[in-house]
Amino acid sequence: MDAGNTTWIITLESGTPKVEIVRKVSDKPMLECPSERETAPDWDSGLYLSKDKGVRINMIRFIYTLGLMNYIRDEKGNKVPFKRVFQGFGKLFHADFSRYNNDLTRSMEENTSMEKQTEIFRLMSEAFYDRIQL
Repeated sequence: MDAGNTTWIITLESGTPKVEIVRKVSDKPMLECPSERETAPDWDSGLYLSKDKGVRINMIRFIYTLGLMNYIRDEKGNKVPFKRVFQGFGKLFHADFSRYNNDLTRSMEENTSMEKQTEIFRLMSEAFYDRIQL
């Protein structure tokens, strides 16, 4: 990479931010992440999580499941810690997921049925099935 002029081009591909460095816009230092050499400067996705009842906990269940399935990886293909996964999704959707573990634990301790715990996945499956049937 040329240390001269570079530009950050940030796009969303399938809901995932993609950063392409073309030329430098300013002499401001790049942000650093402990596990990454280069990261994108602050950006606003323009996406917000719905405030409807149950959406936040269902999104936490969904994100957590992606992590359990090792679907989220870093640029080197390494597994990403849950904390970092939730930070990324939180930034994407302007949501605070910092207490995701407490929220998951609390929802299970409140004797929430397995049917209710997994309802989001049934609804997702039905929505996808309905869409491909068109």
